Amino acid sequence: MPSRSVASSRSTTTPTTSTARVRKSTVVSTRSPLASPPSPTHEAIALRAHDLYVQSGFQGGRELEFWLEAERQLKGGMQLS
Repeated sequence: MPSRSVASSRSTTTPTTSTARVRKSTVVSTRSPLASPPSPTHEAIALRAHDLYVQSGFQGGRELEFWLEAERQLKGGMQLS
């Protein structure tokens, strides 16, 4: 009886060599060296959009333009204009 539980324990917890290799390669293949950086937060975009609004001389009616420009700058390397 004790040998039976040991045998079943081995089969469920001890991976075979081929299983261990598959798991290792799966982990490696799911990691991308070109993973995108985290997206800027809503608050960061809003602050940058407000800065653009101030720099424009407080021109109204360009909220969407400022928002999209702030997103672009924060996601793509901060090319300030």
